[in-house]
Amino acid sequence: MGDRIVVPVDCNGEWVESNNRYIWRWKSKELAATIAMIVHRDIAYDDFANKIITYCKLYCELEDIVITYLHSCGEKHKTAPFKINDQLSLSTYLEDEPEGVLRIYMVERLVENHNLCDDQQVLNDECGRMNMNILNEEREGQHILSPEVRNRLPIIGEVADRQMHTCDSEHLTSHNPHATAKVIGAYFKDRYPEGKGPSTKDLKNSIRIELGCKVSYWKVWMGSEIAKSLVRGTHEHGYGVIDAYSHMLRTSNPRSKTALKIDENGKFKYFFVAYGAWILGFAQMRKVIAVDETFLRSKYGGVLLSAVAQDAENHIFPVAFCVVDSECDASYRYFFEQLRSFVLDTPELCIISNRHQSIRKMVSIVFPLAHYGCCMRHLGENIRNNFHNASVVYHFYKAAKAYNIDVFSDHFNRIRDLVPQAATHLERVGFHRWSRAFFPGNGYNIMTTNIAESVNSMFENIPLLLYLMQ
Repeated sequence: MGDRIVVPVDCNGEWVESNNRYIWRWKSKELAATIAMIVHRDIAYDDFANKIITYCKLYCELEDIVITYLHSCGEKHKTAPFKINDQLSLSTYLEDEPEGVLRIYMVERLVENHNLCDDQQVLNDECGRMNMNILNEEREGQHILSPEVRNRLPIIGEVADRQMHTCDSEHLTSHNPHATAKVIGAYFKDRYPEGKGPSTKDLKNSIRIELGCKVSYWKVWMGSEIAKSLVRGTHEHGYGVIDAYSHMLRTSNPRSKTALKIDENGKFKYFFVAYGAWILGFAQMRKVIAVDETFLRSKYGGVLLSAVAQDAENHIFPVAFCVVDSECDASYRYFFEQLRSFVLDTPELCIISNRHQSIRKMVSIVFPLAHYGCCMRHLGENIRNNFHNASVVYHFYKAAKAYNIDVFSDHFNRIRDLVPQAATHLERVGFHRWSRAFFPGNGYNIMTTNIAESVNSMFENIPLLLYLMQ
């Protein structure tokens, strides 16, 4: 052909970054075709770009297309596609036989700029007539252009309606696959109506299907965390306004009990809260409190202590909550001392927990008249894990639930016959701690901390303020 050469061109796809290289993906199987374009080797760049637009039947301007190709080294190593954007880069590509297929994609532009200069005076006249600035944030969302000007300048009318152009998650497309975690979070914000939504894996698949982007798992996870923060607030905000929240709670509900404690450096340490409705309601409840703790899986960690009761219809009734830094004697002492301000220390009171040493110790100090019992389920699981005998576990639950001493003795003797070490362990714990027949108080069939654990499971990974409001 002399000075003519054949250039393969494809304009119906987009570049996608994989783990080890860049790959070209067609937008649809029907459009997966490469065009053979014949050009002169010394063709000018503008003529070359216009010829691509004509061959590929693209309805766009010259500056709207990006001409790229992948060098042969990019097939073995992760090398970004080369761009042809001037005469020098075009001559380099055409100097020898074309080494790669030209991949053409278009840049999405929200507003065309070529008409703005011609019609700027019309817009200025209209703004002068209205005596306002189209970028005035105080009038955001108002239509400030007359219908005549809108019909004449549809593009400028669109800009005026938008007030101020910002590219956010609404314009996230496959042409910009390197979106930040903030953009991903804003895009998926509506999928977390109550702070809970799809998993990270589901979000990653949604990005691939809806936007045609391949984003790392870590970035999707960060985006989901940002989306949750946009819906329910951040952890920092929750801790920052906790004092103001306490003041508003006491003002609107004077019977509520709140207490905030900070350390010598002014940092958060403990926060206790009991709503007025809880305090008044517990006065009519059965005097059995289940105390449990759960580790907060949030940014700043901590432990949530809860005191939960049960009404006559076996409905869960919260009594108080306390956020502390860790499980220790000091934190449990603070919790029980605050609880002591509205829970009377009487022989009718029973406190059930999971045998944590600090709980048992502080109950004996703060509530010396109350009866302390350990959770039957925790003790049963402890026996199962340590002695690995299903029959022992069966007789343990039968003995724990027995109403009279004779039935209790029958089952406990079976435990002693099967695994003597298990019987010794239960004797060391104390029959009056876990057996209904020997329990000195009235436990009202509440022998586990399940009611407290059910409440705690709701608040493991949400900001502090949102947890308090719920």
